[in-house]
Amino acid sequence: MRRKYRNNYGYIALVAVSVISLIMTGIVISVNFGGYFTRYTILTAEYKAVSESMARSCVDIALVMVALDPKLNGNYTGIEADLPPADGGEKCAIVSVEHDGGGYKVVTKAAYRNSLTSLESKISLDGGIYKIKASDEIPADTQ
Repeated sequence: MRRKYRNNYGYIALVAVSVISLIMTGIVISVNFGGYFTRYTILTAEYKAVSESMARSCVDIALVMVALDPKLNGNYTGIEADLPPADGGEKCAIVSVEHDGGGYKVVTKAAYRNSLTSLESKISLDGGIYKIKASDEIPADTQ
């Protein structure tokens, strides 16, 4: 009987090593994919930040347009601006500029590497100086 048990000890050790190796391989692969997806998430957040900055640049362009033509009556629509370095698609668009009482409502859009930002900003005249009072992102489902 003892010989029979001695032979099984080698088999149990071999199976245990195989199972432990599979578990360790699974852990290494999951940690590797976790790092990959984290980098992808960080890159997507960076693209969104660039897109938002581009949309804010278009708000600044609209602010200059309003300052140059204070009698603006909402007829500036669909204007695109190339942003430096303009190496392929760095554009923002002024969707609309509307006069609303004491100020202006400006809607801009910008896209950078499939990251879209739409902003609705309020421009007011305070003491002879045009200022951006508020700037909020418009959710994609309401556009």
